[in-house]
Amino acid sequence: MPASTILVSEVFDGVPSVFPLHVRVRTMVEQLIFTGSWRAGERIPSSRMLAEQLGVSRMTVQTAIDELIAGGYLRSAPRSGVFVNTHATVADAPTESGGDVDWARWIRQPVTPGIPHLQRVPEWWTYPYPLITGQHDARFFPDRQWLSAVRKSLGDDHRHASLDDNLIDDMLLIDELRRSLLPSRGIFVERENVLITLGAQEALALLADTLVRRGDHVVVEDPGYVDARHVFAARGAELVPVPVDDQGLRVDDLTRETSLCYTTPSHQHPSNVTLSPDRRLDLIRRARDDDFLVIEDDYDSELCYRGRPTPAIASHDPHRVIYLGSMSKLLAPGIRVGFVVADPSLIRALAWRRRYVHRQVPGVTQRALALFMRDGSFTRSLHAYRRELAVRWEVATGTLHTRFPDQVFPPGGTALWLRLPDGATSDHVVTAARERGILIDPGELYFADAATGSGFVRVGFSCIDTERVRPGLLALLEVIEECRG
Repeated sequence: MPASTILVSEVFDGVPSVFPLHVRVRTMVEQLIFTGSWRAGERIPSSRMLAEQLGVSRMTVQTAIDELIAGGYLRSAPRSGVFVNTHATVADAPTESGGDVDWARWIRQPVTPGIPHLQRVPEWWTYPYPLITGQHDARFFPDRQWLSAVRKSLGDDHRHASLDDNLIDDMLLIDELRRSLLPSRGIFVERENVLITLGAQEALALLADTLVRRGDHVVVEDPGYVDARHVFAARGAELVPVPVDDQGLRVDDLTRETSLCYTTPSHQHPSNVTLSPDRRLDLIRRARDDDFLVIEDDYDSELCYRGRPTPAIASHDPHRVIYLGSMSKLLAPGIRVGFVVADPSLIRALAWRRRYVHRQVPGVTQRALALFMRDGSFTRSLHAYRRELAVRWEVATGTLHTRFPDQVFPPGGTALWLRLPDGATSDHVVTAARERGILIDPGELYFADAATGSGFVRVGFSCIDTERVRPGLLALLEVIEECRG
């Protein structure tokens, strides 16, 4: 019995037209077989008939049929035609709901109750005043120098490093980090102390998978980085929020049950304060005495606008302190390159886990970044961007001080932590500001107890034109006054 041809043109029209014609024909036949429209043992229409119905050449149809025969979906019988193979169909057509598969039983969903999720506003760049954090001013990305580095990374001298499945990090990139970036943080290590990751986020996930056991007490800053809370909670950690004041993390509040302490000491996320020298030394002493590890997330320490960055905690104890760095704030978030500096034993364990997730950070990205750093392009780009951000910081703090003269804004980072006046709440201000084309981040996002953060907002200046910083902040101040109402 020949297979029905009624649905052929309808199914063919439903296949995306971006595919080559023979692939569209092949996909159409596969769908007719999988849905049971063409059943096992049935003879399919001739290539001439299909070509006429679909409005394509007979050669196109024959190419698709030959591929389906080779793949076992169809079989050819001499002088009889082409038939649907006996084992190629399914008993019942799949449904939109997933058939009889109980996906709730199969999917293991990470449980992070009560922790809010960081949301990104789609097409944030279309708003008049995008005073948000976590984004980058694309105009300052060195397109020409980066493209040159990518081209070089694909040349004969670098092709294997860029395109092979190496399973190890690019030593040229590690050497550049050891030579031009880590020494400025007071860190001097060997190659085996460094691991390249897909940004600091993956580094956190690898560390949590490797170090955190269910029930471990993991200290997080309060307020602090919300994604870190998600990462540790999803691994079964018991989060211990520790307050932050004008000297950073209150180290005295740590308990003896601490297993791991996550901190952002250079520019605390989100308050931007720097952990004081005394507390840095206290943290190291506590870690040694109580036998816990410290994860130092140093995500934007290079963006310091007055004086020099404070040396990393890891410079005092490179064995007990695990150092995380990222190129996201310094170059661009989309580059997705970060690194971990730690004891070689931990680096080997992290590399083993990474291998069975995605093996390695793309080789071409690693080699291009290494060449980009080696010829000085990274340093020049960083200095130019930092100079521009320093101007924006001056404009932003000067504007806000007209209304909030007593608030202190540390000179660094990419955002300001603003305490709202009495009567104004974060949710109302954020909503009203967005209606005026002003994007800011709510304070509730960063606190263990959301109610505590209702009196704060985070105002970024990294992705907005310098000339729009002051008008945007003046408009925000008007919104805040109205919300006090």
